[in-house]
Amino acid sequence: MKSLFFIFVFGFSGLVSAQSLPVTLWLDVQIQEPLASDSNAWTARALHRSLAPALDKSSYFKIHPSANGAPEYYDGVIRVVCGYEKNELRFQMTVRDTLHSLQKDFSYKTKPGQLRATHEKMMTDIFSSFNIADKKALETVKKDLQNIRSDEAYTMLQQAFAAWSDTRTADSWIQKALQKEPRASLLYERAGELAAARNEYDAAISYYHKTLELDSARFYIYRKIADVHYDHKNNLKSAKANYFEATHRDPTDAASWLQLGYCAYLEKDYTIARNYANKAVEVWQKKFGKTVYRETATAWNLIGNVAVAERDTAGAREYFEKATNTNPYDIMARKNLARLYEFDRRWDKAVSMYGQVLTLESQDITARLSLANLMYQKKRYVDAARYYVSAVMIKPESENQRENPIQILQWMSANRKDIKPLQTLMDSVDERILDDATDPKKQFELRITSGYVYLYYLQKPTEAIHEFKSAQSLNPRAYRLDYYLGEAYFQVGSYDLALPFLRRYAEHAEDSYTYAKVFLLLAKTLNKLKRYEEAQIEIIKSIRVYPNAESYYVQGIAFRGTQNNEEAVRAFERAVKVFPNYTQAHYELGRAHMALRKYDKALPELQKAVELDSSNYQYRQTLARWYSTLERWEEADATLAATERRMLSAGVKDPTVYEDWGEQYFQQKKYDVASQKYTLAYGADTTTIQACFRLASIAASQHDGTSALRWLSRAFRNRFVDFNALLKDKNFNALRQTPEYVELVGTYERAYNEEVQKKINLTR
Repeated sequence: MKSLFFIFVFGFSGLVSAQSLPVTLWLDVQIQEPLASDSNAWTARALHRSLAPALDKSSYFKIHPSANGAPEYYDGVIRVVCGYEKNELRFQMTVRDTLHSLQKDFSYKTKPGQLRATHEKMMTDIFSSFNIADKKALETVKKDLQNIRSDEAYTMLQQAFAAWSDTRTADSWIQKALQKEPRASLLYERAGELAAARNEYDAAISYYHKTLELDSARFYIYRKIADVHYDHKNNLKSAKANYFEATHRDPTDAASWLQLGYCAYLEKDYTIARNYANKAVEVWQKKFGKTVYRETATAWNLIGNVAVAERDTAGAREYFEKATNTNPYDIMARKNLARLYEFDRRWDKAVSMYGQVLTLESQDITARLSLANLMYQKKRYVDAARYYVSAVMIKPESENQRENPIQILQWMSANRKDIKPLQTLMDSVDERILDDATDPKKQFELRITSGYVYLYYLQKPTEAIHEFKSAQSLNPRAYRLDYYLGEAYFQVGSYDLALPFLRRYAEHAEDSYTYAKVFLLLAKTLNKLKRYEEAQIEIIKSIRVYPNAESYYVQGIAFRGTQNNEEAVRAFERAVKVFPNYTQAHYELGRAHMALRKYDKALPELQKAVELDSSNYQYRQTLARWYSTLERWEEADATLAATERRMLSAGVKDPTVYEDWGEQYFQQKKYDVASQKYTLAYGADTTTIQACFRLASIAASQHDGTSALRWLSRAFRNRFVDFNALLKDKNFNALRQTPEYVELVGTYERAYNEEVQKKINLTR
């Protein structure tokens, strides 16, 4: 049976028999064939957003924020298998209480456009399975579903839920549903949630006010309005006003009392903050009696933060511990408690607490980075590197930690030159890979750690590629590996291999940091492949998100590649404006001005490049070309002499330097000196074309036909094809009528023309 898996986690205030609320619950929605490939598959994809918000409003159910960990870790599991048979949707729901090893099975069938009744039945069965006896709460949940009267509008809402990540499509379904039922307050509420997801906060508030206008009994909407002001608009005054309104309309709204406490905390009114937190606890305890209500942990956590602000460390620890004891799933209190343990240098306690956080939320960046520092303190460098690199995998911008420096990162950076400590670290990683061979999760983390260090610290991209590919075989959905593989292939010069990895990662880059980086590297790769027009498109995507000196520089290279030197100049000018000491940008700006024959503007840019990097002989070589272009021969000669010194001190013999030097003497008709320089160029590289051609020309001017034909023959063998230049060179006039010249030039010219004709025929 083929299934697609959509896994979500619910936090319920559930099992009464457990005497603790909420009971966290794992929801696993499976789609069977043929539904998986049917147009009605949205009915399953929408299930999470259909059930979760309604359950959340009951006060007996609280949604957990993630789906990490394992099902057996949670108090219960709900598995819904969605199928399609004879034009009917079929749902098999299994509700399992893992704490008491109890299980119930339910079956439902319905038409695609009649889902509301099925969702109501599911709610009833979930309540009964977890012994929730509060009939009023269940009726409230059902009433919420019944707010939309027509099945057609309810179906449109489900289609919006199924497309929720595509906010534009989801919004179109919501608007269609509103056209069917313009007075359905639930639709306006959902429209508000969707607007908030699109960061359209004023629109969200407007939708929420419309919800209240249609149904003034939805008191909790005031809290939603307040949340937008609190979380997104930084408007504490409006947030407080709406939280107050929520508590005035419904004094049992503990969540709003608690948020008033957080508002007071931000205003540093700690006594008021503590009082509101205690009020929230009082409301919860009055409602649930002796039952341990886990959400009170959020109030204890706030009081703990108040104690920290008042420098009462002992009191803070007491309340954070109370929060963790009250709710085994509370992450924030565990992180706060771990920080206190860090301050007290109780490393083992802190490690244990952060470990609990990762059990609850394996993607938590703060816990991973903190563990990286703790492991460094304990001299467990392999684990320190493992936690750091895994954090970067999850959130790439974690590489830039300014407020909380990562010690293992600083240590690796300090040892870039002396690689022995890093190599020792890698040997230890290799040993751990062998020791933990049966643990795929650790194998994955160790492999990415190894690849990361090889790529960025040991400059061994080939080894990095091997490690990243091994990691990818363990976790094919770790899309960040595509970026690392792309960068590794880029470093080894395999640009054609880098490209598909970078394109695939670009499809998954969501946050601005990774989006800007991947499109920057994509553009650099395309430039290397001389696909300049494509590079221009990709670099714009990076610049729109994060304009910086390097992105403007890459854009300039892309424009130069298509001979658009005017735009190249503008791009390079932006680069040096952002970073005035950007050597390469000054150099390329000078070259672009030269291409436009704006020699007066080229000179200061080339001189600036030489000033910033005096050891780079190529910058001086280009400056010498500028002098030669304007026939400032003495300055060109002096600059080329300095160029040669720096070239030789770098252990390089670049034939183009001697070709340029020879060319300036050739233009002055100082053939003896020019011949010496061209001979040096040929000695540096026997495949040089320009030197062979010029040596032939000089020999011809000196009436040495034998030498002229020998050098010209070498030029042809090196793929010289500029027959027009040969025709214009008057030095060859005396040779043109000789049989040897006619045969040599005729043979190569005919071969060249035949080759050109073949290429033309292939394109037809």
